[in-house]
Amino acid sequence: MKTAPSLNKKIVQGVYTFETKRTSGQLIIRFGLMLFAGAVILIFGGVLGDLFQESEIYSLIHGYMQADGFSFIKTNELLYIFFKETPIWLIIMYLAGVIGGVALLFSLIKNRRVYYHRLKSLIIYWTSK
Repeated sequence: MKTAPSLNKKIVQGVYTFETKRTSGQLIIRFGLMLFAGAVILIFGGVLGDLFQESEIYSLIHGYMQADGFSFIKTNELLYIFFKETPIWLIIMYLAGVIGGVALLFSLIKNRRVYYHRLKSLIIYWTSK
């Protein structure tokens, strides 16, 4: 039969090993998803930009901005042209990337203290051995 201090030490080491795996797994998955969302934003944003250049929507926007003022009717016309010229799946994928990236970023910012304290205690435990 094992003594109480060695059993206690084994249990504590098991808990810290579990917490290390859990924390590192969560951080790797979240940063991976952030990178994926960033790639989606860059790829579909680039495709949208190329579509705008080819369809000359930029010149229409510039023409509307040069006019007397910015009105609700002109804005509606621009939005109508934008949605008519652009494939809807492209807009949805771009917005999904933006919304997903922002949600992940807010989640990381909201839980930054939890991750900081977890990582700090794990580093202290594993370096003190």
